[in-house]
Amino acid sequence: MKYQLIGKITGFKGLKGQLKIKVLSGFLKERFEANSQIYIQINQDYQAFTVKSYNDKEKTPLLVLENYEDINLIQHLNKKDIYANADDDFLLEENAYHQDELIGLNVFQSNELKGQVVDIKNYPKDDYLLVRTKEKEVLIPFRDEFIISMDDEKIVVIDMEGLF
Repeated sequence: MKYQLIGKITGFKGLKGQLKIKVLSGFLKERFEANSQIYIQINQDYQAFTVKSYNDKEKTPLLVLENYEDINLIQHLNKKDIYANADDDFLLEENAYHQDELIGLNVFQSNELKGQVVDIKNYPKDDYLLVRTKEKEVLIPFRDEFIISMDDEKIVVIDMEGLF
């Protein structure tokens, strides 16, 4: 089976087994639907879990796993990656990417390599690419006005003073 990275456990809320999630993919409502299967990488193995509930109405999305509704049962899952079966992948619109597909892409401006995408920051108004250059890390709005083109290997951004 192929696994698709969809999130990361960042902590806990309360005593009833609520996992705080950092979102790394789309279609989370479908993927975290009650009774759906997810996988958490523990050491080198992918352990299957059944979703009991998912709540994205709060500041940080919360996930509860079936039969793990107690903080003492989930503490070993902190900072672990969450995966879905890649074969069950949901269809993306044209020119759309999963967030984990963007990590590691080289960023170019005027045919010059500027850096590499190291993370995606999701803010209420927009998503931003966190790009590591030789000197620093910069945020670039992930919007059509700033992205000229992109493919599976690189992202080309506009030539704008102060962007890097």
